[in-house]
Amino acid sequence: MRLEARGGATKVAEGRAVHTPPMTIHDQGRGTVPLVGILLFDDVEVLDFAGPYEVCSGTTGPTGAPYVRVVTVGTEQEIRCRGGLRVRPDHGLADCPALDALIVPGGPGADDRTPVQDELILPFLRERADSTAIVASVCTGA
Repeated sequence: MRLEARGGATKVAEGRAVHTPPMTIHDQGRGTVPLVGILLFDDVEVLDFAGPYEVCSGTTGPTGAPYVRVVTVGTEQEIRCRGGLRVRPDHGLADCPALDALIVPGGPGADDRTPVQDELILPFLRERADSTAIVASVCTGA
């Protein structure tokens, strides 16, 4: 997974660089948690989105409360993943809420240039790149 962070601070903890993203509307003391979106599109590789979904949705803070909230964002109301799995995203591109992080998975749907990429996915990513603190890609989602 490649991680690109915009803003925030980087410090060294236990010999490792740790990036703390800037606070956003989701975590400024209103009792809410950062919002992570995972982009879905036809022919997405299941492991490329399901792995990050499981990791992010399973994180908890010191009190046991969720550390982040995860939503899926799709190009259609129903996505047919590589291998035939069908998934119903939480949001479409048009009604996607403001995100603190956006994960872009890979798969054949990311590899092959299509009208969906040109007309929907790439404009969405360009628009969100400036307003999302962290944009990460998995495999060919880069």
